[in-house]
Amino acid sequence: MTRAESYLREVLARQELGHAYFLEAAQPGQAERVMNTAARLIACEKGTGCGVCASCRAFDSGNHPDVIRLTKAKTTYSAKEIREQLVSDMSIRPYRFPRKIYLIPEADTLTPLCQNIMLKTMEEPPSYGVVLLAGFNRNAFLPTLLSRMVCLSAEETETAPDAQETGSGTAELLRAVYELDGMSAAGCLNVFSRLKKAGLEADVQVRRFEEVLRDIYTVKGGAEDRLHFSAEKATLGDYAERLTDRSLRELWDIIQQAKTQLRLNIKADNVIGAFCLSFREALRESEEI
Repeated sequence: MTRAESYLREVLARQELGHAYFLEAAQPGQAERVMNTAARLIACEKGTGCGVCASCRAFDSGNHPDVIRLTKAKTTYSAKEIREQLVSDMSIRPYRFPRKIYLIPEADTLTPLCQNIMLKTMEEPPSYGVVLLAGFNRNAFLPTLLSRMVCLSAEETETAPDAQETGSGTAELLRAVYELDGMSAAGCLNVFSRLKKAGLEADVQVRRFEEVLRDIYTVKGGAEDRLHFSAEKATLGDYAERLTDRSLRELWDIIQQAKTQLRLNIKADNVIGAFCLSFREALRESEEI
């Protein structure tokens, strides 16, 4: 399973699907293959790529009415092609299924003019619209357009996903969470490098920290049997007691901002470090109350 597919399965399960994703790969054809897999998954009526629902069957037959693949007559997309196949078409509601999905192969060949034409559609898409872009180089996009999409790796994950996410990288992240209470400022700022060495890319680090916060909320709500990281129940319970609802909301807002900052290509070590510092300070403030 690719990192992109793993991520999309998570957000579909949480009903938090975004409107635009760039699928980035190093091998020719790989990004487009992952884009097709992602489109099938997102279009699935069960959100699992079940293969048996009407949407999956339509996709597999090559006749899905609400999956639109953009085409170009030359080596790059023209302004007319982007306006007609994406911008104008997205204003039309889906024909049959809940979502309308647009596939843009070789998206990093889009000219600045085409990207600017897409910008308003990417800023304010209709609720049913999803755009999947495939290519090799996210740096080919204008910063304004790049900030409107989530960049996902089309590479294979190192290991198959596990319900408890007990890989070495995640285990190292949970150790860092446990140590945050007594961690120095320099230690907080080094967390990103520490976790990257353990195999966690920046976007995965943010997702795991988000899951930790969700677990703390879960403990506060008295549903300890539904923890994602049940092995860390003691630490999560301690933090749930010490962190106020206000502190948790602030940390939640910070981790959401971190996602945006990563999409804007702000240095990941600064983004993760700032979150860890905020988490540490929230714990220390609890001791002063």
